[in-house]
Amino acid sequence: MLPHAYPFRLLDRGADGAVGVLVSGNAAQLRGGHELPAFLAVEVLAQSALSALGEPLGAQASNGGGLGLLAGVQEVRFHAELRPGDRLLASATLLGRLGPLLKVRAELRRDGAVVVEGELLLAMKP
Repeated sequence: MLPHAYPFRLLDRGADGAVGVLVSGNAAQLRGGHELPAFLAVEVLAQSALSALGEPLGAQASNGGGLGLLAGVQEVRFHAELRPGDRLLASATLLGRLGPLLKVRAELRRDGAVVVEGELLLAMKP
C-alpha cells in the first residue's frame, strides 16, 4: 500500500488495528539533527494514516492493490519534537472521500499525549 522502501518507509509495525512507529536514531541523524525534521514527521503521519485506514478503505487497500500518496497537508500542528527512541501510536479518521482522494484527520501520540496532528489529503492510485 505504501510506495516507499527503506530508508523512507517509516512505520515500525501494525497489529490489531494499531499502527506503531519507532523513531530511529539514523532517521534524525541522517538529516543532521537530534530530532526528526518536520517534513519527515508529516511523512510519518501520512504513512501511518494510510495503514490505520486500511480496513475502511475496503478491498483495494486490504489486498495491496492500491498505492497511497500524500497529496496535501492542512492545519498540521507540532506539539513536541520527535526524537530518536520515541515510540508513537498513530490513529486516523476518514473525514471524506471523493473518488481516489481521501481527507483524513490523523495524529501521533507519545505516552498518551498528542505530538503531531493535522488533516491530510491522500490520493489512492490503482
